[in-house]
Amino acid sequence: MNHETLQDLFAELSAQPYLTSKQIPQLSLYIDQILTLFSAGTKEEQALTKSMVNNYSKEKMLRPIKGKKYSREQILQILMICRMKSVLSMDQIKTVTTSLMEEENCEESLESILCLADCQRGLTAEFAVVLAEKLDVSDDAALVLQLCQLSDFFAQAARNVVDYSFHKE
Repeated sequence: MNHETLQDLFAELSAQPYLTSKQIPQLSLYIDQILTLFSAGTKEEQALTKSMVNNYSKEKMLRPIKGKKYSREQILQILMICRMKSVLSMDQIKTVTTSLMEEENCEESLESILCLADCQRGLTAEFAVVLAEKLDVSDDAALVLQLCQLSDFFAQAARNVVDYSFHKE
């Protein structure tokens, strides 16, 4: 693989559909509507199922459901969980979501956090272009290992931030 091909791969990733907080409607939705909304998102978000949402609710990672509809705040919580689940353990995610639910204006906090993350997606794409120039692309297996190490580095950084910032002792 060459640097240009790698940059093209990163550009293709950046262009994939991505569910943003702005796309979450201001009204409450039934679970099937949420699944439809998320299925238009990235592959990670397509993996959302009814049983997963029920488990998040049972684990108190979401505010309690009233009736059969989920509020915008709960849908934002689900989106945040979906974004974190490939990196953090469920206990770590619960620590973060529980902390956010303690805030007075949880929906506004979630909106702000997700909006900031959405804005950083462009920065991530810029980083990927620079990264593509720096990585050794002479051997595909070595390239895969380098990308895995980068992924692991950032995943560990996220876990360390949770441990440092959210564990109140």
